[in-house]
Amino acid sequence: MRSRETNQVPAHELEEWRRVFLDSGTQGLKRRFDPEDRELKRMQAKLGEVMMRLELAEDLLEKKGYKT
Repeated sequence: MRSRETNQVPAHELEEWRRVFLDSGTQGLKRRFDPEDRELKRMQAKLGEVMMRLELAEDLLEKKGYKT
């Protein structure tokens, strides 16, 4: 292994770094593409949109003289 020779890093350390790197990447991909997380974020965005529309409707009603 060329990097081990150049940097004088023991092979077991390089292998550990590699394993941690690959495990972290795999976990990151699982979290990023978890369908439940994606659905939760979609629903949060939809709720935010509905809340904004409700606030706008309330403001318009108040301007027309209706109390909410």
